[in-house]
Amino acid sequence: MADRRDSKNRKLRKGEYQRSDGRYAYKYKDHNGIDRWLYSWKLVATDSVPEGKSCDICLRDMEMNALRANVDEINIYDADKVTLNQYFDEYMKTKTDLREQTRVHYRKIWSWYVENTLGKRSVGSIHYSDILKLYTKMVDKDKLSQGTIRNVNLILHPLFNIAVRDNLIRSNPVDGAMATMFKNRKSIKKAEDKALTEEQQKIFLEYLREHQKYRRWYRLIVFLLGTGCRIGEARALTWDDCDFTNRLIYINRQLVYYRASGEDKYREHIAAPKSSSGIRTIPMFQSVMEVLLEEKYLQDRMRIRSETVDGCNGFIFVRRTGKCLDEGSVTVALKMLAEKCNCEEIERAQREHRDPVLLPLLSAHDLRHTFCTRMCENESSVKVIQEVMGHSDISITLNIYAEATNEAKIRSFKNLEGKVI
Repeated sequence: MADRRDSKNRKLRKGEYQRSDGRYAYKYKDHNGIDRWLYSWKLVATDSVPEGKSCDICLRDMEMNALRANVDEINIYDADKVTLNQYFDEYMKTKTDLREQTRVHYRKIWSWYVENTLGKRSVGSIHYSDILKLYTKMVDKDKLSQGTIRNVNLILHPLFNIAVRDNLIRSNPVDGAMATMFKNRKSIKKAEDKALTEEQQKIFLEYLREHQKYRRWYRLIVFLLGTGCRIGEARALTWDDCDFTNRLIYINRQLVYYRASGEDKYREHIAAPKSSSGIRTIPMFQSVMEVLLEEKYLQDRMRIRSETVDGCNGFIFVRRTGKCLDEGSVTVALKMLAEKCNCEEIERAQREHRDPVLLPLLSAHDLRHTFCTRMCENESSVKVIQEVMGHSDISITLNIYAEATNEAKIRSFKNLEGKVI
């Protein structure tokens, strides 16, 4: 049989062909015995690509990959045909145990960070370096935090694990990428919870008490500082959840704003707490009871009736219209109140010839963290703190406890300076 040669008079191997348009092709059988074709504008890596054409890999390298795939029983044909976006959609269909709000959260993360980048590429074409490039862009260009990268990693890693088990790829390209990014990378922002000091907390509450126009926010902030509730749990709290006789608060749901599957717009939804540990009972401090009773009195006097969400009504923290207080408004209000409090504190400190005690930019979670810190400073039972906070993992409680007790230890030694030795 005569040798078959290409347009450059190079001998072609068995299964190799050159088409009339100059493109190279290779026919082979995969490990299931199915005929497959590979195509490339280059026979070997040193070939030039015709003008107007693109080519990532030469035919001979593709042949080598196909041979290795047959030995390892890897289905590279399907891996090169299905995009990561398509594979993600199929993956989400298998996650039947996900809560609806978690499913929505996954899809948001995907659309923001993956869908228009790696999502358009085939599963088989994505390598470790591609994942590293994505995370590098998120850090250096987009200035995103460790938490955001972790959220993306928590979706990508199990997704590619399934691709490995489906024999589409040999190994998971996400393995080690996040650790590499975090290692010795000072440019990556780590989101840190900010607990108010006792002095900051006192100044903030005194400022809110002195300004009647902020009384509405004062009641909510006292509640958050006095219960450690998540903002979604506070927004979902109803009057039926409060036992004023026994001074107990029952946490058993949260309010979440999202667009559910099959709905055409975003709205508030009743959802289970973040975890099973989130269902809990919190003793009611006197100050918390006072602001709740004040809120009840004002709503009754103004005949405010809350809206109904998924069959639930009687919400405590509502607007005058009865609409549930939205999380965005709380975020904006906390920032505004902290800034106004700081301005007044600076003026007062100047008059009193002292350094001002300034507040950080606050979030609702910072108030929860502050409550937990105060608990850790005054309660020795970590288990009690965990149950009140609704932490699913006691290590979260222990980390805060260690931080709080360490600061208390430092303060204690400052007070003992010169008295012990």
